[in-house]
Amino acid sequence: MVSITFRLLALPERGWPRLSARLDQEEPLPAPWRYTCAFGAGVAACTFLGGLLAPSLSFAQALGHSLIALVGYCTAPALAHWRFSSSPISPALPARYQDHFIAAATLPVIGSGIFNLFPIPTLTILWTLVGALGVSWSAYIGASKLLGLAGPARKRVAIELGCFSVITPMAANILRITTLG
Repeated sequence: MVSITFRLLALPERGWPRLSARLDQEEPLPAPWRYTCAFGAGVAACTFLGGLLAPSLSFAQALGHSLIALVGYCTAPALAHWRFSSSPISPALPARYQDHFIAAATLPVIGSGIFNLFPIPTLTILWTLVGALGVSWSAYIGASKLLGLAGPARKRVAIELGCFSVITPMAANILRITTLG
């Protein structure tokens, strides 16, 4: 799953067909929320190290930053999943396809938190926005490769997923910047 995760982040055009093939062959995959939360925990660790590198933050403040980041980045796929829970993206496909689609598509915004290793607030906000664009691009590709969507439905899913997945990481970053220094 690690190789697919990195392909989904770096080259979604290559990652989505591999994920689709593994789902079609019913290969055992980790629960989608498990690997997004594990990735989010890695981001929280980077945030903690970045907080320790910042000359103005104490150990407790760095820990506070990492806990807020953990909540913000790990809830991104949950919020996106909540958005699509009432109206499935592709009702003809099994629910596990949608779950893996949402989790995999939100990886870029979660991955943008790795740059919290460098405690520069402006760049943190910028990388989060870049991550949201990455989510939209990845979702656009994944909607076609995994879910079989085309046209306006594919575009709508990509835009909505990009918008919903950025809410909690952006809120967490703004909270970290404004309250914890």
